[in-house]
Amino acid sequence: MPAGNVTVSDGTQSCIGTVAGGQCSISFSSPGPKTLTATYAGDSNFNGSTSTPAGHTVNKADTTTTITSDNPDPSVVGQMVTIAYSVAVNSPGAGTPTGNVTVSDGIQSCTAAVAVGQCNITFTTAGSRTLTATYAGDTGFNGSTSAGAAHTVSKANTTTTITSDLPDPSTVGQSVVVKYVVSVQLPGAGTPTGNVTVSDGTVNCTGTVASGQCTLVLVTPGPRSLTATYGGDTNFNGSTSAIEPHTVNYAFTGFFSPVNNAPVSNAANAGQAIPIKWQLTDSSGVGVSNPNSFGYPGLIAPYAGPGTSTPGLTSYQVGCSTGDPTDSVEEYAPGESGLIYQGNGNWQINWKTPKSYAGQCRVLVITLSDGTIHMANFKFK
Repeated sequence: MPAGNVTVSDGTQSCIGTVAGGQCSISFSSPGPKTLTATYAGDSNFNGSTSTPAGHTVNKADTTTTITSDNPDPSVVGQMVTIAYSVAVNSPGAGTPTGNVTVSDGIQSCTAAVAVGQCNITFTTAGSRTLTATYAGDTGFNGSTSAGAAHTVSKANTTTTITSDLPDPSTVGQSVVVKYVVSVQLPGAGTPTGNVTVSDGTVNCTGTVASGQCTLVLVTPGPRSLTATYGGDTNFNGSTSAIEPHTVNYAFTGFFSPVNNAPVSNAANAGQAIPIKWQLTDSSGVGVSNPNSFGYPGLIAPYAGPGTSTPGLTSYQVGCSTGDPTDSVEEYAPGESGLIYQGNGNWQINWKTPKSYAGQCRVLVITLSDGTIHMANFKFK
């Protein structure tokens, strides 16, 4: 009875068993057709021998691909999402698959090696997603596709900012160009679309995000609080800017004769009524005729201090400096009167000065309801 060992081989892989055992086992590490031979080495009494070849087929092993996580979920538009996956070999197969896995939502995808175990997708639109991971297979293992994994992409938040409002101050009726930007808040990213509306609460204008500006025409004087509101789009949430202060003034041409404008000091007689004349217009040159353009009863007096004032204006005393100009007032009004509208935006009030102003230098102050202050200098005799 022969004794000893028998070696079975396909020329690459082999196994050894005893003659008495009658078998041995090989785990083939590559697929394809094989040709097996069994070789008996012989012993002290019997010569060795080799079998005739026996055909054998090794098929690829099946795999199972699984998405193990997708973080963060939900994500926002423009945020990078890391999708982790695994590829397992189905029994009775064994081994280590190689090659690549592609993760996709049907539109966007990423690809990485099996060994890396993850890849990244930055989703550019909001909505619900179904992610699948597909292993392409290699020479020893069949490919496989994971079950779908749900993922949600939310809209990204934005910040809207007014960057300028020019000219500021503007004139009643003048076009004001308001510029703005809409930026995406981290971790979001992308380019918002749609419109931005700029408003002072009464008047508004609308421009696109891309244009970055719109034009307001403000027709009443005074301080304004401008805000820019982005309406949002399918991928980005809307937002409203912080308040941007803006001032709207009348066009004030300066005081007319007989009063000369600062820095000239007007020489005048104390106790006389001085006609104070000026013109107000909007940005188109149209005269302002509404007496409510001024404070009570036509002007307001914001300055407190010594001296007297007629209704509608005020003055305060300043020191006279050596060499003060003495440009004489050419005309005086007959007495004292209230605010007078003379047409085409021209206004007049007669300032009845007390005799106690003699020897003083004083500043006449007129304040409009738009908040602007206009002054003229006087030196009284």
